[in-house]
Amino acid sequence: MGKMNKNKKVGGRHGPPGEPNDIQNQEMDIRKIMKEVENFSYSHMTWKERKKIENQKVVSLGGKPPKKQKLPLSVARPTLKKQKEREQKMLQEWKKSRLQSICEKDKMFWRILQSSRGTSKTTTKPSTT
Repeated sequence: MGKMNKNKKVGGRHGPPGEPNDIQNQEMDIRKIMKEVENFSYSHMTWKERKKIENQKVVSLGGKPPKKQKLPLSVARPTLKKQKEREQKMLQEWKKSRLQSICEKDKMFWRILQSSRGTSKTTTKPSTT
């Protein structure tokens, strides 16, 4: 058995050995620049904007999103009532429009049926004289 050279790279990569490191270094440089820009912009942000970005980072890394702020029932009740009224109104309008379209379809159906039977008002009976 021969001695193995520790410095020799094992793998099926072709091309110059320094090429992948150059690409990786460029990517790392770009990432560093982006981080510096991001950190610089933090100083010009409000507290809410910083908190929002921080929460987005946590979610992107796999964390749970923060819970939404709850409203007191005394504030939420009127808005819920208005929303329910709007939904009822929309439902009533939908039912009314649906009923009208069904009536129109029924009228058309009966007209077609009567014309096919020959009992329509517009058709005349043949005379037998």
